[in-house]
Amino acid sequence: MILLKNKEVKDVTLNFFFAIRGYEGVSKSQIAENIGMRKLSLYAHFKG
Repeated sequence: MILLKNKEVKDVTLNFFFAIRGYEGVSKSQIAENIGMRKLSLYAHFKG
């Protein structure tokens, strides 16, 4: 598995999902799946 830095995760999310679907139209599962990790692993990249 490739671990992405917080900024990379945010960039992928902002540039792809939010621009196309809007904030309300994106789930954490969709974000995790499209960056190649499990949803729970996504939480490990962000504090609090």
